[in-house]
Amino acid sequence: MPGNVFCFTGEFVFGPSSLCEQAIQTRGGLVGGITKKLNYLMVGGLGSPEWKHGSFGTKIEKAVQYRAGGLPLRIVHEDVWAGSLQG
Repeated sequence: MPGNVFCFTGEFVFGPSSLCEQAIQTRGGLVGGITKKLNYLMVGGLGSPEWKHGSFGTKIEKAVQYRAGGLPLRIVHEDVWAGSLQG
């Protein structure tokens, strides 16, 4: 995790985005936006009401575009991320 760039989208069971960002930063990770330097897009477990209508928002759409273009960006669900913090 140290040095990797993380971005958050959606609502998190873990807590507000400030708490999620703090969990990353205390472990040496960086918090940023959707850029070509992004390593992980973290998707909140509570999602967004728009997602059930097929509208995933610009962060997810841009991340998918970057991945399709060959960038090694990972889109990670909150369950996986929160579980990795326990270890």
